[in-house]
Amino acid sequence: MSRTSFERQELDHGNYLNVQELVKNANGSGKTITQEQVRQVVTSLEQRIFSLSDDRTRIRVSRETR
Repeated sequence: MSRTSFERQELDHGNYLNVQELVKNANGSGKTITQEQVRQVVTSLEQRIFSLSDDRTRIRVSRETR
């Protein structure tokens, strides 16, 4: 996912990004991903870089990645 995809989207009050919009923008920029793939990446990473909202419809960075 390109950084540009994130820059064009609005974060909500909890600094979350809508997963559906993320996928739509990524696919529109030539990537081919699904919402399920995003969820799988988030839950399978050993280091919890990203987190999903309780309803699994929004994603955010959960810690700094230096």
